[in-house]
Amino acid sequence: MNGSQAFWLSKADWIKVLKDGAVAATGAALLAIASWMQALPDQFDFGAYEALAVVLCQMGVNAIRKFVTDTQEKYLK
Repeated sequence: MNGSQAFWLSKADWIKVLKDGAVAATGAALLAIASWMQALPDQFDFGAYEALAVVLCQMGVNAIRKFVTDTQEKYLK
């Protein structure tokens, strides 16, 4: 059996949720640190698009994480 039943999360599901949360927090933290360190030019004011900028940073962190890890499925022979 693969996965978990409806309305129930297995240990593997919780680990995935926590990993995805860590990726999201890392993306948001990178944007916040870049803003705090004034690494972004002053004309970069995201305004109403702040949430979109955070999501794009999260996607970037996740893409880098996927790029540096081996994501091939392992089959036992």
